[in-house]
Amino acid sequence: MGLTLATYLRQRSRADLEALLSARPDLLDGTPVSWRGLAERACEHVSLRAALDHLDLFTFQLLDALVLLGDGVSRKRFDGFVGARATRAQLDAGLDSLERLALAWRDGPVVRLNGGLRYVMPSPPAGLPAARRVAAMSGQQLQPVLRNLGLNHKGPVDDQRQRLLAFLADRKAVVARLDKAPAAVDELARLLLTRGAQISLYEQAADPRRAEALSWLRDRGMLLPAGLQTFELPRELRDIVIERVQLARLDPVRPDLTGRATDATEALRVDGSAVHAMTEIVLAVERLTEAVDAEPPALLKSGGVGVRDLKRLAGKLGSSVWDASVLLELAAAAGLVRAEVPIPVSAPRLRQRQRARPASAPEPGRVLLTETCDQWRARDVAARWVALVAGWAEHPRPLASPDQPSGQRLLPLQGCQLDPAVDLSQLKRQALDLLDTPDTCLSTDPAAAEQSLAAALNWAAPLTTPFLPGLIGVLLREAESLGLVALGHLAEPARRLRSARSVADLLPAPVGRVTLQADLTALVAGPPARDLAALLDGMARRESRGGATTWRFTPDTVRAALDAGADGTGLLAELTSVATHGVPQPLSVLIGDVARRHGQLRVAAAGCVVRAEDAALAAEVAASRMLQSLQLRLVAPGVLVSPMPVPVTLEALRTAGYVPAHEDDKGLPVIERRARARAAARVRARGSRVGAAESELDGAGLAMLLSNGPTRPEAHPADLAPVIDRLLTVSADSGSGNARGAVVIPFPRSAAASLPDGLAAHMTAVERATLAEALASGQPVHLTYVDGQGRTSQRTVEQLDLDPPYLRGYCHLRQEDRTFALTRVLSVAPA
Repeated sequence: MGLTLATYLRQRSRADLEALLSARPDLLDGTPVSWRGLAERACEHVSLRAALDHLDLFTFQLLDALVLLGDGVSRKRFDGFVGARATRAQLDAGLDSLERLALAWRDGPVVRLNGGLRYVMPSPPAGLPAARRVAAMSGQQLQPVLRNLGLNHKGPVDDQRQRLLAFLADRKAVVARLDKAPAAVDELARLLLTRGAQISLYEQAADPRRAEALSWLRDRGMLLPAGLQTFELPRELRDIVIERVQLARLDPVRPDLTGRATDATEALRVDGSAVHAMTEIVLAVERLTEAVDAEPPALLKSGGVGVRDLKRLAGKLGSSVWDASVLLELAAAAGLVRAEVPIPVSAPRLRQRQRARPASAPEPGRVLLTETCDQWRARDVAARWVALVAGWAEHPRPLASPDQPSGQRLLPLQGCQLDPAVDLSQLKRQALDLLDTPDTCLSTDPAAAEQSLAAALNWAAPLTTPFLPGLIGVLLREAESLGLVALGHLAEPARRLRSARSVADLLPAPVGRVTLQADLTALVAGPPARDLAALLDGMARRESRGGATTWRFTPDTVRAALDAGADGTGLLAELTSVATHGVPQPLSVLIGDVARRHGQLRVAAAGCVVRAEDAALAAEVAASRMLQSLQLRLVAPGVLVSPMPVPVTLEALRTAGYVPAHEDDKGLPVIERRARARAAARVRARGSRVGAAESELDGAGLAMLLSNGPTRPEAHPADLAPVIDRLLTVSADSGSGNARGAVVIPFPRSAAASLPDGLAAHMTAVERATLAEALASGQPVHLTYVDGQGRTSQRTVEQLDLDPPYLRGYCHLRQEDRTFALTRVLSVAPA
C-alpha cells in the first residue's frame, strides 16, 4: 500500500510540523484532529487550493509533472521525465518544498501524491490503448497511414496493425515525427490535453489551422478513429504529448531583477526621493480631504464619482483628473472618505410620500469624510503616512485601474474590484518581498521595470498573479508615489515598516516657528507643527505647500477667525509667540482694523433684527441699494428689522462690505462653526490581517500587512507549540480513527447546532458543523463562493440566516446584506 499521508505526517520532526501548520494554518480549523484527521484535512480541495498559492513556478511545474505521471511514480522515471531541464539539486529542493506543504512525499524509490490533488489538478484525460483502436481499423484505413510513415503497407491486415503499433510504441520515432510537424499540431495537442482526448471532424470547419493539424496527425496514425467522424489520441502518446506541450520548459531559477549596480550615493538619493514622496502624498491627501469637506462630490447612479466632480477636485488640487482619481481612491482605502448612499424607501412608503407632496428626484449619494479622517488630521506626518500605506496594502483593487478589455475604466469609489478572485493585497506583498533582497533593483526604464517585475512575480506566485495588462506597472507607480519604492529600489521607509520599526526620524522635524512678512504672508520653512498649522489655518489661507508652506492674511480670513470666537488682542498675542521676527506692522494694522469693525453691526434672530451701536451706521445700511433684498426697516435709532433669516442677512451684509457679528437673543456673541457632514467609519472584516483601526495601527500590524506571510495570525510558532506537543504524544494507534489520543483544537460550538438533513450535502462534516454554529450564534465565517459567472471569491459573512436553499447575511467584502445559494458555497471556515 505504501506510505500513507497520516503515517508520513506522524514520522515528521517537530520543525517539519511547525513549518506545515505555519504555511497551512487552515489545518487547525475544525473539531478533534488525530493524525488521520489532520491528513484528511490536508487533502480537502479548499485547503489544497490555498496551499498551491505558496508554490513558485518551478515547484508547481514539478507538481504538475507528478500529477501527470500519477501517484507512486518511481523517482527514476520522474527524473527522466523532467531531469533534462533541471539539475538533481534543483529537483530535490522542489520535492522538499512539496513535502513541506504535504502535497507530495518520497516513499523510498517512489514519490507519493496527496490524494486530493486529483480533484484540484486533474490529470489530462487519456484515450483507450492504441491496440483497442487499431484492432478496429481496416486495411483501407491502415495502408495510407503506413505509407505516410514510410512503412511497409502491404501484407495481411494483422501485420499492418502490428507495424503501426510498433511505431506508436517507439518513443524516439514518434518524437522525431512530431519535431517535423506544423506549429498548429502543438496547439491541437494542447487542446486535447485540456478538453478531452477526442476531437470531431466537424471542428475542422471553424479553424483552418486546426483542420491542418488534425489531418497531419490522422494521416500518421497519431489520432486513431474512435467513431464515424471522431478521432482520439491513444493512451501511449499522452505522456509524449504532455512532455512536448505541457512540460516543454522548466523554470528552476527566478528571473533576475537587477537592473544596474548601485553605490552609496544612489542609496542616499533613493532615501531622499522616498522621504519627499512620503511628505507629498500626505499633503496631497490632506488637500483632497479639505476639498471634499468643502463640497462633497456626488455619486453616479451606477456608482463611483463622475468625471465632472473629478475635474472640479482636480482644479482645487491643482492636479490632473488622473491624480485626483488616485488620491480619492487612496483616501477611501485608508478610511478617510466613504461613499454615503441614501437608504432606499420601500414602494408603499414611496407612494405614500408622493401622494403627500409633489414627486422629486431621489437624493443622490455623496462622498463624505469619516470620523477617522478627523483623527487622521490631528496626527503627525509619519502617523498619517502609515495610515495611508495600511489602507493601500489591503485595498482590493488598484488606485488607478488599468485599461479593461472592454475599453472602460473603473471610476473611483465604484465599489468593485477587477476580479473577486484576485487578491491584490497579496500581490503587493509579494512584489515588496522580491525587492527586499540585497543588490536587487529595477531598471530606470518604466517599461523594462514593469516587464522584469511581472516576470519575477509570475515565477514567484504563478497562481496568484493576475494576468491583466498594465496592472504590475500601475501597482509599481502606486508604491513609488507612497515612498515605498524609489529609483527601482525598495526604500528605507518600506524596510522599516516591514521590520516593525518607526519611520518618524526619517522625516524632517516639525517646525514650530513662522516668519511673518510685511506683504501679509507667513512662511514656514519645513513641515509645520500641528499646533502652528492649526493656528495659521484658522486666520489665513494656505497658498503653497511642500518644502516651505506659505499662508496669506486677508480681511476675510481674519474676520473668519473672529467669527470663530477669537479677539484681536488674542490673535496678535498668539502670532507674537510663534513669530521668528515679530508681527510686522501691516499685519497688526489689518488685525486691529478688522477687530475694531467686527461686531459694530450685530444680527439677531427675530426674523431678523440688525442692531448698530452707531445710529448713523444703521441709517446708512437701511439706505443701501445693495441691501434692498433684505427689506430692512429702521424701527428705532440703531435698530433694523428684516424678514430674511439670519444666515441670509449675514451673507448679504458681508457681501456689501460690512463686518457684522452674530449674536443670540440675549445679546451674547454666537460662535460660528460650520457643521461638517461625516460618514460612518469603515468597518474591517474580522478576517483581515490587522484588526485595529487605521488610526490605531502600530508598527507590528503594518509589518504584517507588508510582509508576505500567512493570512491567519494564529499560525505563529508560539501558538502552534501546544498543538504540536499533543500531536507528538499521540500513539500510532490513534490514526485508526478512535477518539483516544486525538488532539482537540478548541473551537466554540453549540451542541444543539445542526443543519437540516439534506442541506449542504456537498460539504464536509466539519464545514456543516461550522455553518450550523454560525447560524446559531451569529458569529462570522469565511465562505469560498462561486457566482453565476464561475468567479470564485473569499468572503467574511456574519449574522447568517438560513432560508433553504439560500443563506442571507452581512458580507464584509461588499459591505451590505447579500444572499448566497448554498449549492455555490464551496467551503466554510471559522473567521
